[in-house]
Amino acid sequence: MHAGKLLAPEIAAGKVVPLVVACLTVFKNGNKMWTPAQFDLSTFVQEVKDLLAGLPDDAQVEIDLDCVAVTGHSGAGGNPGNSLNRVAEQKGRFTVDGNSHELTLFGVMDTRTDEVFGNVIRKGLSKNVDVYAVHRLHGGWQGEDQSHENFCKGLLGRTRADFAPAKELEQENDLVTTEKPCCDSASTPLRISIAVVQDDKRWAPHLAQWVAIADAYKDYGGRWTHHFDTVPLWTLWAARRYFSPGACKAKAARPKGSGCDDCDALQAMIDAGDVADRLRFGSKDSEAIEHLQYHLVEFGYPLPKSNAHPDGIDGDFGNGTVKALAAFLNEIGMPGDGKSVTPEIAKAVVEKHKQGFKSTATPKK
Repeated sequence: MHAGKLLAPEIAAGKVVPLVVACLTVFKNGNKMWTPAQFDLSTFVQEVKDLLAGLPDDAQVEIDLDCVAVTGHSGAGGNPGNSLNRVAEQKGRFTVDGNSHELTLFGVMDTRTDEVFGNVIRKGLSKNVDVYAVHRLHGGWQGEDQSHENFCKGLLGRTRADFAPAKELEQENDLVTTEKPCCDSASTPLRISIAVVQDDKRWAPHLAQWVAIADAYKDYGGRWTHHFDTVPLWTLWAARRYFSPGACKAKAARPKGSGCDDCDALQAMIDAGDVADRLRFGSKDSEAIEHLQYHLVEFGYPLPKSNAHPDGIDGDFGNGTVKALAAFLNEIGMPGDGKSVTPEIAKAVVEKHKQGFKSTATPKK
């Protein structure tokens, strides 16, 4: 696929603004290889910017660094520390010319689709970064746990795995499966995940349209039941939604948080006066509990791990969370047994985050 040529008719029709599409190649500068673990978003965007700066005067291109998207296909999403995982683990932030920026869009194209990868995205990216996923019901990976529903559970949190009505779906909704096809497409920030069909007959007219665009797309005959076709589909749908005229400005105008979503969530609970009800031993409010657990892990207090939650942030206020919270309170000299969170404790957590607090493993007596 040639993404630029695929999008050219959309740009000519005014549906999509002119944009730069930059893709990795296996070999960089003739011999140096890019590997998934080596990929660094800051380095890549800086190189693209520098290359464009070297164009002749009559071909100047200026990148809006506050309107940058990154996406990956198949094995590019799901491997810890690599590719999309690494971007999410770095909070979707990148640095160019010494200035920090944040992605506007994090894209997923038929990658790993289980709760684990959904959790990585949700816990890593700030609420200023939208997520847009297009994949088959079971995604591009093998395994019984690979399903659109499991991915949505991780992406939204166990208590918010609700699904949007059909009216929220994209233009070519004949490609969207009717079995829980989309999640959370009406919220802000957007956390959209769309599952598509694998029926050749329903894909055929769209593939024909793409093939008709000179040198834009090659039809591989439904190989791997349209695993590869999710790439041009994501490209068209995401461009129409996120790079339509005025879309970037509208997104930039949204209210921004403090930069720490978990701090903002704790502060909202403090302001609402419901901290003690939501954060206590045995609470079932998993979304609220995760905001506390994130800080405990960040501070250096380990939580019990599982396959679904390798970082221990599982939304369960059980004995592990009690032990970690009690250790934190002991170390900073605040009273408490770790079984409940008062507004004062929540304020202390937020303040310690601002200070960059890390456990010294030598609690005060």
